[in-house]
Amino acid sequence: MARTARELVLGLHRTRVDEHLLTAARDLGVEHLDTAYNYGGFRSLDRLAALRAPCAFKITSKVGFFRSPDSAAEHSLTPARLYSAVEDTVARLGAPLDVILLHNPERAGPASPLDFPHALASACHSLQRAVRDGLARRWGLSIWKPQALLDHLQGLILEPDVLMTRVGLSVSASDMAAIESCRDALTWPGIEHRGMAPLGGASAPTLLRATDLSSFVHGDATNAQAGVRISFDLPPVDLVTLGTSNAVHLRYAVMACAMDVDDERLTVYRGLLRALARDPDARG
Repeated sequence: MARTARELVLGLHRTRVDEHLLTAARDLGVEHLDTAYNYGGFRSLDRLAALRAPCAFKITSKVGFFRSPDSAAEHSLTPARLYSAVEDTVARLGAPLDVILLHNPERAGPASPLDFPHALASACHSLQRAVRDGLARRWGLSIWKPQALLDHLQGLILEPDVLMTRVGLSVSASDMAAIESCRDALTWPGIEHRGMAPLGGASAPTLLRATDLSSFVHGDATNAQAGVRISFDLPPVDLVTLGTSNAVHLRYAVMACAMDVDDERLTVYRGLLRALARDPDARG
């Protein structure tokens, strides 16, 4: 894939977003925010509108989770419901989106009574329609567990503008193999690859305490900085979405984007991952 300058996206899942954080992000050169229809108890969009974020950032949002009668979020690939959520998103933000992503489509897979490949294609067509209607500039997929999608992608021609998957050292060998297979099935000329959860999401504290990541990066880097920088190459992506409520942490993460990795060590690590994916018992 053609590589561009590494960019960080400020993710708003569990992020306490306020004017101070957005000002810091803007001053650091962060141009993108990533949210979702259901983030912040379905209130994230209103918070961004109140902070006038659409005036200062390119906003990516996701649709797929909706309020249910028992107040919990439920997943749906119903095209009309997805399109309505995109319309509502744009109305609440007061501006079109840069990107609209289908949120974890794999959640509707095995448990769905519908023909899943048809349901997936129809859901994607609803987002393509949103782009044609001027509600977003681009559309794509945000996939957390690609293994659940692989059997359903054969024969589908989806051509998303953006594909977002997990990245970094916290991704297991089997999951990395599934991510790469999913990318092979969905990649077409011009696609933008994005990463998420570069430090493992909820498992980040454990990863950073238990592992010395500094040997993967040239120069003086904290463990967290090394983890962020490595995530741009495991697998290769153009942008990485990172959630933080701390402006200082965000500054260190942005600094990490300019660091150089040890290509030889990274190549060895990739080889180990592929060997483990082929044979989970092959541990050295």
